[in-house]
Amino acid sequence: MAIMKKMRMHWSLLVVLASAGTMSAAATSPLSITPNQMVTATVSIGHRAAIGVTGGAPPYHWRLVSSALPAGLSLDDISGTIVGVPEVEEHTSVVIAVSDSTGQTASALVSVNVLPGNWGTTYYVDSILGNDSNAGTSLSAPWKTLARISNFSFAPGSRILLKRGSLWREELNFPSSGVSGEPILLDAYGTGNAPVISGADLLPITAWTVCSNCQQYIWQIPVKAQPNIVLFNGTLGKHESSIANLNGATEWYWSSGTLYVWFTGNPGYSYRNPGVEVGTRPIGIVLFGVSYLTIQNLDVEGANGKPTNGAIYAQASNSLGRSSHDISLHRLTVKNGAGDGVHLEDCNACIVQGLTESTMARSGIVFVSAHAQYPVASGAILANTAANNHYDGIGTYGCAVGATCEGTPEPAGLFLSGLVVAGNTVHDNGAGIYFRWTRNSQVIANTSYRNTDTSMGGEGGGIELEASSKNAVEQNLLYGNRTNGLEMSNDRGAGTSITGSSGN
Repeated sequence: MAIMKKMRMHWSLLVVLASAGTMSAAATSPLSITPNQMVTATVSIGHRAAIGVTGGAPPYHWRLVSSALPAGLSLDDISGTIVGVPEVEEHTSVVIAVSDSTGQTASALVSVNVLPGNWGTTYYVDSILGNDSNAGTSLSAPWKTLARISNFSFAPGSRILLKRGSLWREELNFPSSGVSGEPILLDAYGTGNAPVISGADLLPITAWTVCSNCQQYIWQIPVKAQPNIVLFNGTLGKHESSIANLNGATEWYWSSGTLYVWFTGNPGYSYRNPGVEVGTRPIGIVLFGVSYLTIQNLDVEGANGKPTNGAIYAQASNSLGRSSHDISLHRLTVKNGAGDGVHLEDCNACIVQGLTESTMARSGIVFVSAHAQYPVASGAILANTAANNHYDGIGTYGCAVGATCEGTPEPAGLFLSGLVVAGNTVHDNGAGIYFRWTRNSQVIANTSYRNTDTSMGGEGGGIELEASSKNAVEQNLLYGNRTNGLEMSNDRGAGTSITGSSGN
């Protein structure tokens, strides 16, 4: 997999089909590249398109020969697909080589053009200086709350920009979809730190009192609903099973509307950056039945839902009768949650790229197939970091053969397919990259190490494939994991290939 570069360059793309086999080409038709190809993508819009080839004998194996693709784009060396979220305007051509199984070769020049976004109405949201009575369509008159977004209907091609330095302790239930060629963009504007959407609430400084009938150094504060996470100056605290077990800083216990914390001094005055926060809202960004949407340059943290809720959660909408699809999540920070970091259910043609994800009680980035009427036939997880999650760093989940999923029996099971998982760094999780009921997909050029967390029963492997088949696993670096570097089990068919991976 040719992984995206963070630089602006100008080149030309020459496609070369190179020999990779010993079989005679005489029995196959001549190999050729579709002439006059032009790959056209748009900045901040997820892209996936295969380079056209005819003749020869598959399988083919593609590689980038010279220079690099525009920033944000990658070449899938199994399918010859250019995939990703472009980051800069670019007009270029690149040299690519592909091998077929008969020894034939061919070449062609392919243009790659990344165009600037052509957005419609832009809306601005500022948590400090905004007002929901404003029009929201100018820098001088921004909206204030995420609720204003959640209750608005956006036209395809709209752009919603959140002010950098803003913090929202709200849940964003995104209300609208774009269309093919006119997605909606949720992004940041201004300077400074990325906008933050938090599922946690800050506890008042003056509400802490000493627990009079507890052991020494126990402080208490009213918290009506049970939190699944507590943050101390942005760091996850440790949940204990009783007041008696509290004996160290950042340890907490909740019972009957009261939160108990161990500390030598008043926690309200000891933790001030930003303070003690309790998980309150189950999800940060809700994407139910939403499609053709890009979300980028935001921080999402403190989601309180468990076990499989996500800080960012997409699934089908029963009321709308449609799934979520063609969603791109790009350059986000996702951290400190009680469930998954990113949970995309029945989300076809979705891309998760360039995320910094960490410290989730369950998994980091998850793709799920749960309903037969919404198959997952393509998707990409590219150049992310997934770390310090208690279960999988990156996971895919279908439905087991003969199982009942979401109340429906699935005699043949549900399988995800067409996924590209490439260029990711996955470490210090319960397991690294884990495919379940996934086929015809690729795991390429990832680094997976030190996945040793046992707190949620993670299996501790670098890359694991269970009940999966016809996948390609290539050029991965695996080391320091608790169990196997690479494991395949309960294979549901033949054809998985393993090439050039090393470690453990």
